[in-house]
Amino acid sequence: MCRKREILCLSRHQPPGQGTHAGHPPTFAKQVATAIKKAFPCRKVGMAVLGLEVAHAHIHLVPMQNERDMLFSNPKLKLTDEEFADIARRIREAF
Repeated sequence: MCRKREILCLSRHQPPGQGTHAGHPPTFAKQVATAIKKAFPCRKVGMAVLGLEVAHAHIHLVPMQNERDMLFSNPKLKLTDEEFADIARRIREAF
């Protein structure tokens, strides 16, 4: 299941300092990474903070078996709505 490669966690856009984790996104990312590791068989969950293409940063959490899993040049996977829903469910249950 690590081949699913990338799991996106969308949050509501909130002004800085509002909401449970809005003031410290890495704290929330660590909690989500822990849930990902419980939900999917992987050696580690890699984290990359990117934001060159947009006016804000994104934290990418990637289930990894090896370092090549973090290459953003890898082809993007095409998942069905059902597969996305199953991934979200498994992370929620592990959270």
